[in-house]
Amino acid sequence: VIERVMKDWTVLPVRFSTVADSIEDIRGVLRKRYEEFKSMLRDMDNKIELGLKALWKDMDMVFQEMLQENEEIKRLRDKIAAMPPAKTYGDKINLGKMVQAGLKSKKEAEADKMMNSLKTISADTRVNQVYGDNMVLNAAFLVGMTRIKEFDNMVEGFDAAHSKRLKIKYVGPAPPFNFVNIVVEWK
Repeated sequence: VIERVMKDWTVLPVRFSTVADSIEDIRGVLRKRYEEFKSMLRDMDNKIELGLKALWKDMDMVFQEMLQENEEIKRLRDKIAAMPPAKTYGDKINLGKMVQAGLKSKKEAEADKMMNSLKTISADTRVNQVYGDNMVLNAAFLVGMTRIKEFDNMVEGFDAAHSKRLKIKYVGPAPPFNFVNIVVEWK
């Protein structure tokens, strides 16, 4: 239903599970917040949200790259491998912290490449929290209707260029959930 409405109208999403008791409650909120909603509609007019997640396909490959790129991680890993397990506790903790920091840095670098390209054709962007070791990017893009095809092409190009390394999850069009946060307090 929402997708059909979005073809002809600008949609302002309201917080999930907002339920009115009556049509009069809805009219009251619309009257009371008319100027606010009018401004939001103007800002969101002819724009939709597109979501993009990028995930590394092969974490072993990513960890191997980190070993090649970071001599300190490689040195500590080799040191731990040569020692009796009972004497490696502190070094293992340090190695874990170094790998975690390296992984974070690697994610940010790869996410920045994608964001810098896609930002150029977006009206606005939101970077959301990533989950797990393999998620590199979790972002939402507010894109004008006239630029959707251009955005699609850029995502397809990025997917083709990185298909061995990244799994791209591309979702949309959707209402601008990440760009509008309407909370209705029924009184």
